[in-house]
Amino acid sequence: MKTGEREHVIVVILSQMALRVGELCSLNVSSIQRNQGWHVLRFKGKGGNIYERVIPIQVISDLEKLIDGKDPDEPLVLNTRGDRMNRASVARLVNKLAARAGIFRPITPHGLRRSAATNMLAQGIPLRDVQLQLRHVDPKMTMRYDQGKNSIDRSAVLPYASSQYGMLYTN
Repeated sequence: MKTGEREHVIVVILSQMALRVGELCSLNVSSIQRNQGWHVLRFKGKGGNIYERVIPIQVISDLEKLIDGKDPDEPLVLNTRGDRMNRASVARLVNKLAARAGIFRPITPHGLRRSAATNMLAQGIPLRDVQLQLRHVDPKMTMRYDQGKNSIDRSAVLPYASSQYGMLYTN
């Protein structure tokens, strides 16, 4: 399987921006906009609300190559036949990419969204900010996405006790 700009853009949108697979599939070239100097994705989310999320700079170059010369109303990501991707085609692509990376258990697009939440929280991003990025109404849903919540490495006592005894805590 040849990988390139399309695959990089899809993986970043799912695993770093934490969009739902249906949101990814509905994106058009015109979904890419500029706001306050940032490249952003503007899209319709669950419930029909319009959202805008900053696109990570690491994918901008591939994104620009992907949309070069395309009509604004064209789908952002196409399948191998040149049609708009659907949930099933994205799921197949994610599994092919995972296998290519040596991961042979099933990986779902939604699993990438959950992993994004887990990684954001593990990096110390406040729960409220992660909740807003994922567009969850209830923070309890965001907490359910946190696959690392029982990790001993994230125990609150480690940085707290280190600060009490003047020790340097690094995670």
